[in-house]
Amino acid sequence: MYADVYSRQRLADDIAPVLTSNLGFGLNAISYLIALTQLAHQVLVARCEETGEDVVTHLLSMALPTAMDHGNDIDADEYVLALIAERLDTHPGLLAGAAAAIGQDPEALLGEFADEFEELGGAERLEQLDDVAVPDMDEDDLRLLFLVMLESAVINPDGAMFTERVEVNWRF
Repeated sequence: MYADVYSRQRLADDIAPVLTSNLGFGLNAISYLIALTQLAHQVLVARCEETGEDVVTHLLSMALPTAMDHGNDIDADEYVLALIAERLDTHPGLLAGAAAAIGQDPEALLGEFADEFEELGGAERLEQLDDVAVPDMDEDDLRLLFLVMLESAVINPDGAMFTERVEVNWRF
């Protein structure tokens, strides 16, 4: 059935009631879903072998348009904030190091943002944030992170893949 939908021989909406009626409860439902997932994977791999396309690339090319059709537009601020959180998790002490560097000459590193940096607490506040998780930061602290961490963040609405839509250039 999945192959019929995948090759567009049958609509997914026509097959959904059949799948639902066969789903059942408990272990039967889980077994059925595992079998469907395995079948779907086999169909996808076979198709990609025929076309020479990479499986992951094909999955991403299918998923993004579907997500966009359902209104799951990219929230660039949340995405960039998630990237910042990941960077801080993978680079311990990054904010303390940035605070030390910026503290020497804020104008040279931050340019037009040096005054706002100082208004938000400057190097002292930045160093205090080194041990604070991003979700625990208030709005001013998040603004401080954006000022310090990002050299630029470019939004490209025409990017084919999610990761192509937001390009981040790190200052730290």
